[in-house]
Amino acid sequence: MFFNLFMIAMLPAIGEELIFRGLLHKIFFKWTGNIHVTIIVTGFLFSILHIQFYGLFPRWLLGVMFGYMMVWSGTIWLPIFAHFTNNAIAVYISYLIHKGTISEKFEVFGATPSDIPVTIATTSVCLALVWIMCRKWQEKNSRKLFVP
Repeated sequence: MFFNLFMIAMLPAIGEELIFRGLLHKIFFKWTGNIHVTIIVTGFLFSILHIQFYGLFPRWLLGVMFGYMMVWSGTIWLPIFAHFTNNAIAVYISYLIHKGTISEKFEVFGATPSDIPVTIATTSVCLALVWIMCRKWQEKNSRKLFVP
């Protein structure tokens, strides 16, 4: 499991964030001069890189969220940590399913109509956290936008 955490959670979190939030973010911001266009485009490219059609939209939103995390926090380490956490949870759940600790049905959690309340609740929490980050950033808006 630790090898998988390193290969599937740690390396992609650092590498992908350095590429998308570091390198591509800087390039697109220089081209467009618009932070929102930059974040939306790099988030879309982030999603396309994963080559999973059905996960395109949710992964795009995840990439957008990582982009705003970087801009609002002023550091690339926050999206790296969030990316690692996302991937690490997937690795750990896969590990628990493989060991028989939890049911394989856990993989489809959130895909049925009966899971809608949980989906709404978790989406609301995520949106609230993003809103809090945005408000904190606006309070300190006198500083320049963070572009690595």
